[in-house]
Amino acid sequence: MADNVSIVMGALNIAADPHPAGIYRRLFAAAADVPVKIWGSDWAKITPPVDRESEPPSFYGRILVWTEIDRQGKWLNQAEDREATPTEKRDIQIPDDLDPNFRSFNFVFVERKHLLVVEFQNELGENLGARRAEALFRKLFVKDELEEGEPRVEVTVVPSAEALDMIFAMPRLKKLEINVVRPNPDSLDEQEERILQKLLDQGAKEQTVVLKKRPGIQKLTPDEDTRTLAKVAANNGSVSAEGRDDDGKTVFESTKDHPKTVRAEVVGTSSVATFFARIASFL
Repeated sequence: MADNVSIVMGALNIAADPHPAGIYRRLFAAAADVPVKIWGSDWAKITPPVDRESEPPSFYGRILVWTEIDRQGKWLNQAEDREATPTEKRDIQIPDDLDPNFRSFNFVFVERKHLLVVEFQNELGENLGARRAEALFRKLFVKDELEEGEPRVEVTVVPSAEALDMIFAMPRLKKLEINVVRPNPDSLDEQEERILQKLLDQGAKEQTVVLKKRPGIQKLTPDEDTRTLAKVAANNGSVSAEGRDDDGKTVFESTKDHPKTVRAEVVGTSSVATFFARIASFL
């Protein structure tokens, strides 16, 4: 493997409620080998979870992505620049269990932190990306209607440390929208637990707060409670803002647009070993 090969890693926060011991392992096992259409003609699935001897405890697997060929759709006869005829299409021989454009991305789930670390770019330079990874796991885990005993699951891209700073640093912040979904209570500080309890007391699974600047005021000035709510929402929901820069140009920012990523050089070892070695960057 060339010395200049690298991978890019990111993370998703996957919160289950309730979350008894072993719930995440069971969720991933149940979702394994379930094909999901994630964008265009591309599909994906995850492999069954495999336990790792690590501290904190974790398990790993792969995200497999491929392109599903529509055999009934229109095909192009390039030699004649026309649509292929049904007779020509009948001559196409592709085994049912083979699909093209295959890509593979590693993941590790750290159970204690309900944190999923994912390859956003593999050693071949192929990209999965934060939004597509989020879309895949939302389709696998997030349900509108739950069966008895099923946990409610929320999936959020872990933002960069600078994401909220960029929002609050807008010279003229005009609008702030905070959407917070119920986080796991085992990873919160005192202020964050208070926010969670307010949701529980009201029977709510999420809360959206929108602040808009009133006329005559230069910008919004979020107070401590609003900033705490935004901090929780950054990892359990989303925070977005609209404002103007110093030149008066309208700007938009969202925590979803600034995922936390770590680039790791693969030198003298396998990409999988490099991936496992850099997981600590997200803990």
